[in-house]
Amino acid sequence: MKEYQNQIDAYLRDELSQEGKVEFESLLEQDDELREEFKIHQDLYNHFSEVDLMNVVPASENSGKQALMDYFESQEAENLKQTISRVRNQPAADEPSSKVSRNIFFGAFAMAASIALIIVFNIYNTDVYGPDLYAEYSTWESMPSLTVRQGVNDLSEAQSLFEAGHYQEVYDLLKSYGQGGELTTSNVLIYLSVTCIELNKFEEADTYLERLIASDAVDFSKGYWYQSLSLLKQDKKAEAVQVLMKIASEPTYYNHEKAKDLLEQLR
Repeated sequence: MKEYQNQIDAYLRDELSQEGKVEFESLLEQDDELREEFKIHQDLYNHFSEVDLMNVVPASENSGKQALMDYFESQEAENLKQTISRVRNQPAADEPSSKVSRNIFFGAFAMAASIALIIVFNIYNTDVYGPDLYAEYSTWESMPSLTVRQGVNDLSEAQSLFEAGHYQEVYDLLKSYGQGGELTTSNVLIYLSVTCIELNKFEEADTYLERLIASDAVDFSKGYWYQSLSLLKQDKKAEAVQVLMKIASEPTYYNHEKAKDLLEQLR
């Protein structure tokens, strides 16, 4: 069902061609599960379409920030947070209702994030240069240790090269190491994603960070921090703020306090 989410959103935003609409409507008629998910996406879309963005984004910068903070502290936001957490922690199941439920809640989260992005554009400082903040916070002092396993020296060598700033060599070594299907540990994903960020391979870095975030690793939340730094290096400040707000709202997330400091600098 995940493959249809973009199509559902495009249909609701009237972005499909006439041929695309006909094809999608035909799918709706044939697929009960898709029709169920579409109906809930449609209800969410209609709900958010009714939001008065002139009221969501007040003219005053300070009142805008306060409105955003008021929302995050509201019972509505708390309910959404608990629901998403509950769905995320559900054990995997094969029943269609379970799959639909997960897609629905993540779809709802994405729509809420879109509204947050509009707010962010209006209340955060767009004059701050993202790459300057990246340079300030990308010190890499707390990078994890790469241990040698089964007599393979590539990992310890990669760590030494990383500490010396030889990122292309680190990239080549880790990619070679990963050809044996070894790119599964959180530490390797962290080193490879950060190395890609340093080499401006942002899309590739994103794939590794998404894998880290979606993993069961204890340090999965580090993925959010490095994601925010990657966005700052690209000067995508509004998107970086969204990720930083996620970190700042969860005290247990990696670099929670630094995320709050960064948000202050972006205001």
